[in-house]
Parts: sequence; C-alpha cells; structure tokens
Amino acid sequence: HPDDAEIFAASRQSLYHGHPVSSRFRVRGLDRCYHWIEVHAKPYLNANGEQDGVVSSFRTIDQEVHAEEELMRRARFDDLTGALKRDEVLARLADIGSQRRRPGDECGVLFIDVDGLKEINDTLGHAAGDGVLTTLAARIRDCIRAGDIVARMGGDEFLVILNGIHGIADAEAVAEKIRVASSGSMDRTGRSARVSVSIGVTLSNPVESADDIIARADAAMYRAKQSGRDKVVTLLTTHSD
Repeated sequence: HPDDAEIFAASRQSLYHGHPVSSRFRVRGLDRCYHWIEVHAKPYLNANGEQDGVVSSFRTIDQEVHAEEELMRRARFDDLTGALKRDEVLARLADIGSQRRRPGDECGVLFIDVDGLKEINDTLGHAAGDGVLTTLAARIRDCIRAGDIVARMGGDEFLVILNGIHGIADAEAVAEKIRVASSGSMDRTGRSARVSVSIGVTLSNPVESADDIIARADAAMYRAKQSGRDKVVTLLTTHSD
C-alpha cells in the first residue's frame, strides 16, 4: 500500500544489513484488494556464515487489525453520539494550546448543556433522551466546520473547539447558530421532545491548562442556565480582555 511504502522500505533495508525484522503492512492480493499482513524475516546464513538469502514467514491479520482499530475507536469516540470522548478532547485541546499562534489566530471553546434532559428521561424514557443527544450531536456538526472538534463530556454536556478563528465574535456567532439549531423538537423515537441548550463561550489562553479553559467555559454555561436557559454567555480571561 502506498501509505506503507516507507515501512516496507525500512524493513527491507534493515534485513539486507543483516538484522531480523518484524513488521506490518498492507499488500494487494489476487482479489485486487489490500490486506494487512504480519511479516517475520531474518537473513539466512550458509555454512560459511555468509548471508545467502532470507527466511521469512507472513500471515494475514485483517481481522486482528480491524479489531484493534475498533478498540481504538471506542476508546476515543462516544458510542451513542459519535463525538470524541473527554480524555481525547482534553489531549487535543492541550496540543492546540502548545502550538504557536499568529496574531488574530484564536481558539474558541464552547461548553454546551442540554436544558431539561432529566425531565425528558423521566417523562418520555431514556430512549427518547438518547435520541435527543444523538440529534443534538448531529445538529452541532452541521453548524461547525469540518476541522472543528465536537466532544461529549459526559451525560448531557458537549464541548466544541473552534481552532483558527479570528476572535470571540466568531465563537459567539457559532454558539448562537448552535443554540438556534438545537432549539425546538427532536423526535427520534416517535415521541417528540422539545429542548433547548445553554452555551458558555471562551477563548483558549496558551498559558492555561486544558482543564482551566474548559472550567471557564463551563462556568459561562452555568451563568447561561442561571439567567434563564436557552442562552449564550461569554466569559473571558483578563488576558483575553
């Protein structure tokens, strides 16, 4: 496979220099499809101790690789909504914070909470509540760019990272777009549930940890709830101001 060409070349080079290798890469079979194989190879030495060929074995490992990929996917993504999980988004936000930024290149963080999901679960059942979360995740994705990040922080809370925006006004505009798109009826199980969301908005600060940034966005979200729900509230650091 073109993406595995460097791995194959490095393994072959190591083998030709007399070193045993164990490697994985994809090769194309007679069915014209690529398959994962695991190769174990070592130089063959003749009676005089001279390298005289290669002894190798390989086996197809498509099922193993697919199983590993599925485990990795489940570790990173929420099964219900398809959004990233908390640990994964924390790592990505920390990575974004470590990158050098040009003037006018900001990272917006939105903390989103569903208003009244407990009431929906209590009155319509948890299947309806799950349907609300699934629909909400889809509507959030429709409001953001392909390179933006959406994560489920747990329960009825979502986090959106808008990297590469011009300033807080851009983040607030996206938050308002999500608020409007998320308000109204969400019917996924044949029973209609009317919901709204409260959203806290902030900008990341390179000197802060990911936890600190998220905590500020979370605090802004609680202000939105305390002021009547179905609102967008912004909270910035002194540095950002």
